[in-house]
Amino acid sequence: MSDLVTMQVIRYALEQVADEMGYTLVRTGRSTIITEIKDISCVITDAKGQTVAQAHHTPSLLAGFEITMRALVKEYKPQDLAPGDVIITNDPYTGGQHIMDLYAIAPVFHKGELIGFVGNITHHSDLGGIAAGGVAGGIREIYLEGLRLPFVKIMKRGVEDKEIVGIIANQIRLPDLTLGDIRAQISSLMVGSERLGRLYTRYGKGTLQRACRDLLDYSERRMRRGLKDLPNCTVEAEDFIDDDGINDRPIRIKVKLTIKGDRAIVDLTGSDPQAEGNTNSTIANTHAAIYYVMISVVDPHVPPNSGCYRPIQVVTKPGTIVHPLPPGAVAARTNASQKIAEAMFVALSKIVPERVTAGWN
Repeated sequence: MSDLVTMQVIRYALEQVADEMGYTLVRTGRSTIITEIKDISCVITDAKGQTVAQAHHTPSLLAGFEITMRALVKEYKPQDLAPGDVIITNDPYTGGQHIMDLYAIAPVFHKGELIGFVGNITHHSDLGGIAAGGVAGGIREIYLEGLRLPFVKIMKRGVEDKEIVGIIANQIRLPDLTLGDIRAQISSLMVGSERLGRLYTRYGKGTLQRACRDLLDYSERRMRRGLKDLPNCTVEAEDFIDDDGINDRPIRIKVKLTIKGDRAIVDLTGSDPQAEGNTNSTIANTHAAIYYVMISVVDPHVPPNSGCYRPIQVVTKPGTIVHPLPPGAVAARTNASQKIAEAMFVALSKIVPERVTAGWN
């Protein structure tokens, strides 16, 4: 175990690297979504894909990063990766949010060994589909929402893959704008890779990896301690999406929250079936909304990383509004995530009302 001072110094160094990646992305991006709205976030993970640090940008984009990274490390073994590789994906059914949010992830090596990954996620102004921007009413299938990319290497050993770039350019309305933003994502990853390598050189592999493990355990302990301070109980709450853009029928999101010692179980199986329209919440989006609420209420100052999520079990039923199945449309998934968060806050207000704000959007 590393000492607490070293762990905290490395924690803030890693967070600074993630923030610098974000600053690079904003400075080099082409669209106002990146340069002004800053609908982005950046992350550093260990070699197993566990989040160890994240930038101070949009939390809803990163909490679901867990699912994407679990899929990525299964898809790519260390021997399948090399310095200069960049993998992109936006598939909502392999851990993505919706098609307009593109993940870019790069492996980081130190002395020939895979030591972790740097990643970012960016909302793009257009990735094809029936409507510019991807989010429009009346869409019933994900195939109409845009170009859905599986895990694919857009950079191989530092060289851009012209064929992949050509496929993307052929599918979108303003290829120079979108490709400029994707290259800004890549530039951000190159900065992150270089800075993370510097930290390994400065502190050494053993010290840095111990500090990362201890940091995850530290966040887990804090979350468990916060949960233990709450009474053991089960509370329920619900909220409704007005409609799905096709049918004029409210859609219920039902939360059953159980606090049991140092664990929390969030059961969403009572939620309505998935919508015909595009208001369905991808599983990564659902997890992100739940983690966001639990951290903000239980311990808002805990270092946000994979350790925070260990005490929280999320239970969903496939084929529902919070866990849709293909080819369900998901472009307007924030309509659902806001209601998941709101239902969670209502449930927690029955336990710790002094920590929960009044209802809002």
